[in-house]
Amino acid sequence: MYNNDYEKIIKSYLRNHRDWKAYTENLRSRMVDLRAKMQLDAVPKTTRFGYDGGGSGGWVKPSPEEAACIRKENNEAMLLRMEDEYLKYHPVVESMERFLDQLSGIQREIVEHRSIQGEQWSSVAMRVNLSESACRAIFRKAIKRLTGMYFGPKAAPEQGSLFLPGGQIFMSVDKSRKK
Repeated sequence: MYNNDYEKIIKSYLRNHRDWKAYTENLRSRMVDLRAKMQLDAVPKTTRFGYDGGGSGGWVKPSPEEAACIRKENNEAMLLRMEDEYLKYHPVVESMERFLDQLSGIQREIVEHRSIQGEQWSSVAMRVNLSESACRAIFRKAIKRLTGMYFGPKAAPEQGSLFLPGGQIFMSVDKSRKK
């Protein structure tokens, strides 16, 4: 049985691609809103008539400067958390989109419909007008290619490569020709 952990990671990235893309776009818009909110000036103190638990009937409130500082600190902490989340998912989403653009048309279509949209093999086969086994073979090749693009050559080893001692990759086996 064939098993490659790098390919499993790529498949999970593809399955989560749409969700992560929407999440990063949402995070980006929330960060823009929060930055704009942080640039607003503090409003003056107003009296609120109502009961606050803990005594004195709602009259004890922090000064506008204190409240603005507390809000600013909370917003800065939230912005840092959002930026960390954004930097966690956005590079993966962006690189997967770039790598998908490098696939041939049929490979990209099969990968998108099978992994990203989660369609069944029969549906993918009808969509691209190929047999299911041909779609599976093209899908495997595309996943290997995506894995090699994302993780490099260590993740997509070539079967049958031969490295000979002495640093020479290709050696002549013909002994009649001497250098």
